[in-house]
Amino acid sequence: MLQRSERIKYSGLFTQAFQKGKKLHGENLTIVFTVTRENLKDKLPLTGFVISKTYSKKAVARNRIKRQLREIYRLYRSKTVNQEKLKKIGLLVFKVNSHKVFDDYSSLEKELLGLLAKI
Repeated sequence: MLQRSERIKYSGLFTQAFQKGKKLHGENLTIVFTVTRENLKDKLPLTGFVISKTYSKKAVARNRIKRQLREIYRLYRSKTVNQEKLKKIGLLVFKVNSHKVFDDYSSLEKELLGLLAKI
């Protein structure tokens, strides 16, 4: 689980990320990120996960995808090489685009890591 200091906690920060951030689109995922300010260079980005009700009406299905995304991101940021890359980012939002149900963890992981490599 992400530490409280690494999570986006306010809706205004989500709005700021979507309005001012750069977007990377994948087949089923979108990553929105903003470049960090100079005084926050040594911190990991504030991170959020967005899955709308159009993905699934059931909260259980949406929460399952969020848990999987969090775990993939946690493993990604635990590597020192990736931490240096992530410190250049201020806000980082992962958004699920499609109605496609991810059947397996590996397809979700492959797409997310591919997008993170483009940052």
